[in-house]
Order: sequence, then structure tokens, then C-alpha cells
Amino acid sequence: MNERIPLNILYEKHGQANGRRLAELIEKAKGKNRTINAFAKDLGVPASTISRMLKQDGNYRHSADLLERIAYFADRNSGVTLNDLMLANGFRLREEKDEKEEDTIIPSYFNTIQEMENEKAILLLKRDRMKEDILFIEERIKRLEDAVDTLSGLESK
Repeated sequence: MNERIPLNILYEKHGQANGRRLAELIEKAKGKNRTINAFAKDLGVPASTISRMLKQDGNYRHSADLLERIAYFADRNSGVTLNDLMLANGFRLREEKDEKEEDTIIPSYFNTIQEMENEKAILLLKRDRMKEDILFIEERIKRLEDAVDTLSGLESK
């Protein structure tokens, strides 16, 4: 069962948002063959929202929900990930705790459960990233095999 992990569990604020980098990533996510209007429709937002984000040079943060949708609907060949968008938006993955550090602190019952939920969420995200990487690698291998087969067929003629 794939349950949605709240991004506030996975990410924490870290520095300022980089509007220029975010605009570059959004442009890549949109893809060359998709209009701003079509991309906005996929995301369920007005085209003006995407236009503002693409023109932005400031350091304004955007909602994690919107960035999650951008990552989900990103052009397959863009390479844009949710983590890339979140980093450009001034967030980073929460750090995993050092075991020695945890041993010296006796957390309350609530904190222990919360830390376990956070750790689970981080591990699920890492697992999902690995799955995406494996699919991408398998797709590349298939393309290379097809190219080799094509070239081999041409050489044998």
C-alpha cells in the first residue's frame, strides 16, 4: 500500500529559495513539447502560476504540494526530481540521527514514535527513488540493446 508521506516529515527548511534555479527546473519539467497552458492544466493550477514561477528571479518559497505535482507531471526525459525542486525551494531532506546521539538522549514517548515515523518516511522515499533509478537504468539498457541490435543488423547486410 502506497501511503502519502507528508513532505514536512521528509524535508526541513535550509537556506533561502533559489528562484532562478527553480525556474530552470520547472522549465525542464514542462518539457520542450508542452505549452505552459498544458502543463498548468496537468498540475491543476492557472497558467499564470507557472508563468510567474518561470519569470521569477526572487527567493520566494512555493508550496510543497505544488512542487510535488510538478515532479509527478514532469516530462519523463527531464530528469527533474522532487528533491531537486525542494532543494531549489530552500528545503533539504532531514538528516538521519547518529545512533550515539540517540543513545545519550532519552526521548519522550511521543518523540520516539515521531522519530520512527520520520525515519520510516525517509526510508520509503529512498526506496522509491531507488525504484525510479532502477526503472530509468533498465530503460536505458533497453534502448542501448535496441541500438546495438539495429547496428548489428546494418553491419550484417
